[in-house]
Amino acid sequence: MRRIAQRDSFPGLPEYLWDTGFVYCLSVCDWRSPLPGENWVHVAESIAAALQARIVRGYAISGFPSGEREEKGRRAQGAWNRIRDRVPTILGGHQDCNILEVASDFKFRVGEKPDDFYFFLSHGTYHPAAKWRCGLAVGPNLVRSLEQLLEAVRQPLFSNFDRLPWAAAFRFPSAAGASQYLNGMAFVGAEIRSFGPAPNLLATHESRLSRLNQRTSTRYAISDGYLPEVYEFNSLSERHLCAPFRSGTLRDYVQQIGVFRPSTMGHKGSYDWWLSEQELPRVREELEKSGLVLSSEQEPLPLRSN
Repeated sequence: MRRIAQRDSFPGLPEYLWDTGFVYCLSVCDWRSPLPGENWVHVAESIAAALQARIVRGYAISGFPSGEREEKGRRAQGAWNRIRDRVPTILGGHQDCNILEVASDFKFRVGEKPDDFYFFLSHGTYHPAAKWRCGLAVGPNLVRSLEQLLEAVRQPLFSNFDRLPWAAAFRFPSAAGASQYLNGMAFVGAEIRSFGPAPNLLATHESRLSRLNQRTSTRYAISDGYLPEVYEFNSLSERHLCAPFRSGTLRDYVQQIGVFRPSTMGHKGSYDWWLSEQELPRVREELEKSGLVLSSEQEPLPLRSN
């Protein structure tokens, strides 16, 4: 596995975590689509096949996973070959929450093996907001670049979405728990604890996740033009490009740095924005106080839907 150069970084995480290796990740927000729940199994298995990955375990729920209501919903979890046929009958039973999660192993952290695979689709109501999320994390034996990852999932995943309000692809240090990060949580694993007290090491990381989760669960939707973070690959909509930045718009800025072009994922009104390892730190710093990055300390700007 390639040793990550010192210049690689991720907001809020210590740079030395990259020494433990990394995984390739994809995140999609507000992917609202007519894709019925019973077809989610086909999507998950098609993505695994495109990446030559194996699904070993699965989890599905339709209902109220928090347990705050008397009815906790229908669910199935365990070995994929045991629960697979039950999943289509579960998903879609409730509008409050639907989740499908599959992985190549029963272990808790993606990245322990170079051929690890993890994928989830979810939608639910986080009062008063609704969230539609999708996440994918794969080991470096399954793909060799972010470009290869996006090409592999373009047909089995993106072709199912009517529109693509926002998506991102990025590398993430294995020790920090990619599957947890994609689900909006911080992961305190043995590798991190070996460097010192986890609360101290991950305080900034957890604060960024907390702000992002709180803001997207209340008033601010990614599809309105906000950014969760700035990543190596960013799929932006017209709403993002029309957001105010400095004396102009975000479009004015992204056209001047990185590679900006119409979406290669096949969605009209969406655009690809690629940033190199050298460009990424500068862009993150310049956008941090723009009011557009929901994980930052800066109070968000009021955009069109707010």
